[in-house]
Amino acid sequence: MRTSIYPRPLTPAVEQPAKASFAALPRELFCNIVAYLGPTSSSLCSLSQVTRDHNAILTSIGDVMLHRARLRFRTPLQPKSIHESSVSLFVRHARVSKAVHDKLEVLNEVLKKEFPIINNSSLADSTKFPVEFTFGQVTEFTLNSRLTVELSEVQNALNIALCLLGCPKQHYFEDTDEAQEIANDAATTALEWRVSSLCSKIGARAYKYAKSRMCRRYEREDELFSAYAVTDEVPLEDYSDYEDDDDISMDPSEMEADEDMIILDKASLVLQHVVLREQRKARRLTGHQRPNTLG
Repeated sequence: MRTSIYPRPLTPAVEQPAKASFAALPRELFCNIVAYLGPTSSSLCSLSQVTRDHNAILTSIGDVMLHRARLRFRTPLQPKSIHESSVSLFVRHARVSKAVHDKLEVLNEVLKKEFPIINNSSLADSTKFPVEFTFGQVTEFTLNSRLTVELSEVQNALNIALCLLGCPKQHYFEDTDEAQEIANDAATTALEWRVSSLCSKIGARAYKYAKSRMCRRYEREDELFSAYAVTDEVPLEDYSDYEDDDDISMDPSEMEADEDMIILDKASLVLQHVVLREQRKARRLTGHQRPNTLG
């Protein structure tokens, strides 16, 4: 076997890419990563375990942000243990605040929609609201470019409002624990002013909305009764129709009336809780104690 006398060409050496270490990131880039993750991410706790330097950075951030969170919370959350870091405790505060904020956004989105309300004089006379609950003049079914609110959306908004005001019921949501969780979160955060503002608005509009639907239905019934002359005498052959009628299904108009009454009751309850909350807040600010009426 003959071998070549010429030397083999040299192949260039392939440089292996250097492995970048997360610990070698500049401090500015690391802070950008922290800001990108956000205050509710559990990854912040994981980042604090990379190196001692990263732990020191996140501990200092957690101490500052936790102090600010406690100032903004009416009832700050307590540490789960003596070993819980300030970062972990701050993340829990941020998650509670975000949970309440998300529920308030649901109310805000419903308020952006159009509540069809008739301009009825009887409705205006029978509906009396405090000054903070009044709204502008509503024309008779003059809908603008906004979407019209659905009945289910009003129901859901009132359920959320009652939970935010500390009046949860298990049957409000499919998850039986959701109502209590909303109430517990709202009891700790300092978003009390926004809760009172949005709940009062949704309560007032839902009250007028249900009241308007009821008045409109009564007017339709009156028109129907006046269109057909009803006599006190009923022919004998007509009684057989009542005896043979075994259909016990509920009339759609009755179901609609029940839904309106539920909305009306919940809206009234929301407004009552808002008024009581504002009264308690005024007592705390003035230091006024309720007089003892028991003697």
